[in-house]
Amino acid sequence: EGFDLSANYIVMSYELSAKVKGNLKQEQGNGSNLSPSAINVIKNADVGGRIYIDLKVKGPDGIMYPSSCSIKVLR
Repeated sequence: EGFDLSANYIVMSYELSAKVKGNLKQEQGNGSNLSPSAINVIKNADVGGRIYIDLKVKGPDGIMYPSSCSIKVLR
């Protein structure tokens, strides 16, 4: 809504990484829903650290694109 075109992207897979108690933890999954183990990494990520998420998404043109983001843990 509010845009001239529709651009839907579908999350095909993800890789999440963060430090938990000083140790690097990584989780991978398919689709847009995080696995329970990936959620656990997010919940227990070290304060002041970062959570990194690398995605593979399929665009409306059917082409796979990489995408990534990082989130600073502030609790």
